[in-house]
Amino acid sequence: MSRPLLAVFMACVLVSEVWGAEVADSCHAADQCCLAYEACVSCCLSPLYSGLRNLRTRLRARGHPETGVWESEFELCRGVCRTTSLSTQHENAYIASRKFCFSEHGRPHTEEVEEKALPAGLGYFPAEAGESCTAACARRPGGPATCSSEALSRANTCDALRHFFACEAGCTAGEKGDAQTPAYVQKGAPKWHWPSLCVLRFPGEQMDCGASDPHVQRLCVCSSAETA
Repeated sequence: MSRPLLAVFMACVLVSEVWGAEVADSCHAADQCCLAYEACVSCCLSPLYSGLRNLRTRLRARGHPETGVWESEFELCRGVCRTTSLSTQHENAYIASRKFCFSEHGRPHTEEVEEKALPAGLGYFPAEAGESCTAACARRPGGPATCSSEALSRANTCDALRHFFACEAGCTAGEKGDAQTPAYVQKGAPKWHWPSLCVLRFPGEQMDCGASDPHVQRLCVCSSAETA
Protein backbone atom coordinates (compact mmCIF):
# COMPACT_ATOMS: atom_id res chain seq x y z
CA MET A 1 0.00 0.00 0.00
CA SER A 2 1.40 3.41 -0.97
CA ARG A 3 2.08 6.04 1.69
CA PRO A 4 -0.76 8.40 0.54
CA LEU A 5 -3.21 5.48 0.45
CA LEU A 6 -2.09 4.34 3.91
CA ALA A 7 -2.61 7.89 5.24
CA VAL A 8 -6.19 7.97 3.99
CA PHE A 9 -6.85 4.50 5.38
CA MET A 10 -5.47 5.39 8.82
CA ALA A 11 -7.51 8.60 8.92
CA CYS A 12 -10.63 6.61 8.17
CA VAL A 13 -9.84 4.15 10.95
CA LEU A 14 -9.31 6.96 13.46
CA VAL A 15 -12.57 8.66 12.54
CA SER A 16 -14.41 5.35 12.78
CA GLU A 17 -13.25 4.91 16.37
CA VAL A 18 -15.12 8.08 17.40
CA TRP A 19 -18.29 7.40 15.41
CA GLY A 20 -20.52 9.14 17.93
CA ALA A 21 -18.44 12.34 17.94
CA GLU A 22 -16.56 13.45 14.82
CA VAL A 23 -18.46 11.43 12.23
CA ALA A 24 -21.86 12.29 13.68
CA ASP A 25 -21.01 15.99 13.39
CA SER A 26 -19.42 15.67 9.96
CA CYS A 27 -21.89 13.46 8.07
CA HIS A 28 -25.62 13.94 7.48
CA ALA A 29 -27.61 10.72 7.82
CA ALA A 30 -30.41 11.83 5.50
CA ASP A 31 -28.35 12.53 2.37
CA GLN A 32 -25.20 10.58 3.35
CA CYS A 33 -22.90 13.52 2.61
CA CYS A 34 -20.00 14.69 4.78
CA LEU A 35 -17.86 17.74 5.52
CA ALA A 36 -14.62 15.76 5.31
CA TYR A 37 -13.43 13.23 2.72
CA GLU A 38 -12.01 10.89 5.40
CA ALA A 39 -15.32 10.89 7.28
CA CYS A 40 -17.17 10.07 4.06
CA VAL A 41 -14.96 7.05 3.40
CA SER A 42 -15.34 5.92 7.01
CA CYS A 43 -19.14 6.17 6.93
CA CYS A 44 -19.28 4.43 3.56
CA LEU A 45 -17.33 1.49 5.03
CA SER A 46 -19.61 1.27 8.08
CA PRO A 47 -21.82 -1.85 8.36
CA LEU A 48 -24.78 0.56 8.59
CA TYR A 49 -24.43 1.26 4.86
CA SER A 50 -23.37 -2.14 3.53
CA GLY A 51 -26.14 -2.04 0.90
CA LEU A 52 -24.34 0.79 -0.90
CA ARG A 53 -21.25 -1.31 -1.53
CA ASN A 54 -22.47 -3.89 -4.05
CA LEU A 55 -19.27 -4.43 -6.00
CA ARG A 56 -21.10 -6.23 -8.80
CA THR A 57 -23.33 -3.26 -9.69
CA ARG A 58 -21.46 -0.06 -8.72
CA LEU A 59 -19.61 1.13 -11.83
CA ARG A 60 -16.32 2.99 -11.50
CA ALA A 61 -17.88 5.82 -13.55
CA ARG A 62 -21.62 6.48 -13.55
CA GLY A 63 -23.25 5.56 -16.87
CA HIS A 64 -20.05 4.07 -18.32
CA PRO A 65 -20.09 0.25 -18.08
CA GLU A 66 -16.82 0.10 -20.03
CA THR A 67 -15.01 1.37 -16.90
CA GLY A 68 -15.84 -1.82 -15.02
CA VAL A 69 -16.63 -2.29 -11.35
CA TRP A 70 -14.61 -1.69 -8.17
CA GLU A 71 -12.15 -4.31 -6.93
CA SER A 72 -12.72 -3.77 -3.20
CA GLU A 73 -15.09 -1.98 -0.84
CA PHE A 74 -12.32 0.36 0.27
CA GLU A 75 -11.51 1.36 -3.31
CA LEU A 76 -15.22 1.87 -4.02
CA CYS A 77 -15.68 4.16 -1.01
CA ARG A 78 -12.54 6.13 -1.85
CA GLY A 79 -13.90 6.63 -5.35
CA VAL A 80 -17.52 7.53 -4.66
CA CYS A 81 -16.56 10.02 -1.93
CA ARG A 82 -14.62 12.21 -4.35
CA THR A 83 -16.46 15.38 -5.34
CA THR A 84 -18.29 15.40 -8.69
CA SER A 85 -20.49 17.77 -10.68
CA LEU A 86 -23.48 16.31 -8.82
CA SER A 87 -22.45 18.21 -5.68
CA THR A 88 -22.08 21.57 -7.44
CA GLN A 89 -24.49 24.23 -8.58
CA HIS A 90 -24.09 27.72 -10.08
CA GLU A 91 -20.65 28.28 -11.58
CA ASN A 92 -18.99 25.36 -9.78
CA ALA A 93 -20.03 26.57 -6.31
CA TYR A 94 -20.87 23.64 -4.05
CA ILE A 95 -24.51 23.11 -3.10
CA ALA A 96 -23.46 22.63 0.52
CA SER A 97 -20.29 22.35 2.57
CA ARG A 98 -21.10 18.64 2.93
CA LYS A 99 -19.72 17.98 -0.55
CA PHE A 100 -18.33 14.44 -0.06
CA CYS A 101 -21.19 11.98 -0.65
CA PHE A 102 -21.30 8.18 -0.54
CA SER A 103 -24.98 7.86 -1.46
CA GLU A 104 -26.34 6.66 -4.80
CA HIS A 105 -27.52 10.16 -5.77
CA GLY A 106 -24.20 11.76 -4.78
CA ARG A 107 -25.80 15.10 -3.98
CA PRO A 108 -26.35 16.91 -0.64
CA HIS A 109 -29.87 17.90 0.30
CA THR A 110 -30.70 21.51 1.14
CA GLU A 111 -32.99 22.20 4.04
CA GLU A 112 -36.52 23.42 3.42
CA VAL A 113 -37.93 25.01 6.57
CA GLU A 114 -41.29 26.73 6.84
CA GLU A 115 -40.96 30.40 7.77
CA LYS A 116 -42.77 31.49 10.93
CA ALA A 117 -44.53 34.82 11.24
CA LEU A 118 -42.78 37.33 13.49
CA PRO A 119 -44.53 38.70 16.60
CA ALA A 120 -45.39 42.39 16.78
CA GLY A 121 -42.36 44.61 17.36
CA LEU A 122 -39.92 42.32 15.54
CA GLY A 123 -38.75 42.75 11.97
CA TYR A 124 -36.30 41.20 9.54
CA PHE A 125 -33.44 43.42 8.41
CA PRO A 126 -30.56 42.36 6.11
CA ALA A 127 -27.17 43.65 7.22
CA GLU A 128 -24.48 44.95 4.90
CA ALA A 129 -21.48 42.74 4.12
CA GLY A 130 -19.17 42.65 7.14
CA GLU A 131 -21.79 44.18 9.44
CA SER A 132 -22.99 42.60 12.68
CA CYS A 133 -26.68 42.39 13.57
CA THR A 134 -26.00 44.62 16.58
CA ALA A 135 -24.80 47.38 14.24
CA ALA A 136 -27.44 46.73 11.58
CA CYS A 137 -30.37 46.94 14.00
CA ALA A 138 -28.97 50.14 15.52
CA ARG A 139 -29.15 51.90 12.13
CA ARG A 140 -32.41 50.36 10.93
CA PRO A 141 -34.78 52.89 9.31
CA GLY A 142 -37.72 53.82 11.49
CA GLY A 143 -35.82 54.31 14.72
CA PRO A 144 -33.20 52.53 16.81
CA ALA A 145 -33.66 48.83 17.43
CA THR A 146 -31.79 46.05 19.16
CA CYS A 147 -30.83 42.48 18.34
CA SER A 148 -31.26 39.61 20.77
CA SER A 149 -30.11 36.04 20.27
CA GLU A 150 -33.62 34.74 21.04
CA ALA A 151 -35.21 36.89 18.33
CA LEU A 152 -32.40 36.17 15.88
CA SER A 153 -33.24 32.47 15.91
CA ARG A 154 -36.42 33.32 13.97
CA ALA A 155 -34.28 34.21 10.94
CA ASN A 156 -32.62 30.81 10.97
CA THR A 157 -34.72 29.31 8.17
CA CYS A 158 -34.01 28.83 4.48
CA ASP A 159 -37.33 30.45 3.54
CA ALA A 160 -36.44 33.60 5.46
CA LEU A 161 -33.00 33.80 3.84
CA ARG A 162 -34.40 33.21 0.35
CA HIS A 163 -36.87 36.06 0.84
CA PHE A 164 -33.98 38.55 1.11
CA PHE A 165 -31.14 36.86 -0.79
CA ALA A 166 -30.81 34.89 -4.03
CA CYS A 167 -29.17 31.83 -2.39
CA GLU A 168 -28.03 30.72 -5.87
CA ALA A 169 -25.86 27.92 -4.46
CA GLY A 170 -28.54 26.61 -2.14
CA CYS A 171 -29.22 26.74 1.58
CA THR A 172 -27.72 24.52 4.25
CA ALA A 173 -26.68 24.36 7.89
CA GLY A 174 -23.28 25.88 8.60
CA GLU A 175 -20.35 24.38 10.42
CA LYS A 176 -19.69 24.54 14.15
CA GLY A 177 -18.45 27.94 15.24
CA ASP A 178 -19.91 29.88 12.28
CA ALA A 179 -21.17 32.66 14.56
CA GLN A 180 -22.02 35.02 11.68
CA THR A 181 -25.05 32.95 10.66
CA PRO A 182 -27.81 32.93 9.47
CA ALA A 183 -26.33 34.72 6.48
CA TYR A 184 -25.72 34.89 2.74
CA VAL A 185 -22.19 34.47 1.40
CA GLN A 186 -21.51 37.08 -1.27
CA LYS A 187 -20.85 36.04 -4.87
CA GLY A 188 -17.36 37.52 -4.84
CA ALA A 189 -16.23 35.63 -1.74
CA PRO A 190 -13.28 33.21 -2.01
CA LYS A 191 -14.22 29.68 -3.08
CA TRP A 192 -13.61 28.25 0.39
CA HIS A 193 -16.31 30.56 1.78
CA TRP A 194 -18.95 28.90 -0.46
CA PRO A 195 -19.98 31.97 -2.54
CA SER A 196 -23.72 32.48 -3.19
CA LEU A 197 -24.66 30.02 -0.44
CA CYS A 198 -27.19 30.76 2.29
CA VAL A 199 -26.01 29.37 5.61
CA LEU A 200 -28.01 28.52 8.72
CA ARG A 201 -26.68 28.43 12.27
CA PHE A 202 -25.26 25.03 13.26
CA PRO A 203 -27.98 23.10 15.16
CA GLY A 204 -27.87 23.62 18.91
CA GLU A 205 -25.51 26.61 18.90
CA GLN A 206 -26.59 29.93 20.41
CA MET A 207 -27.16 32.89 18.12
CA ASP A 208 -24.61 35.72 18.22
CA CYS A 209 -25.74 39.27 17.41
CA GLY A 210 -22.22 40.70 17.45
CA ALA A 211 -20.49 38.39 14.96
CA SER A 212 -19.59 39.52 11.44
CA ASP A 213 -17.56 38.46 8.41
CA PRO A 214 -16.42 40.64 5.49
CA HIS A 215 -17.72 38.10 2.96
CA VAL A 216 -21.24 37.56 4.32
CA GLN A 217 -24.48 39.46 4.78
CA ARG A 218 -26.35 38.48 7.90
CA LEU A 219 -30.12 38.31 8.15
CA CYS A 220 -31.07 40.02 11.40
CA VAL A 221 -34.23 40.18 13.46
CA CYS A 222 -34.51 43.58 15.10
CA SER A 223 -36.67 44.48 18.07
CA SER A 224 -38.05 48.01 18.35
CA ALA A 225 -37.30 50.08 21.47
CA GLU A 226 -40.85 49.56 22.74
CA THR A 227 -40.52 45.77 22.77
CA ALA A 228 -36.78 45.36 23.50
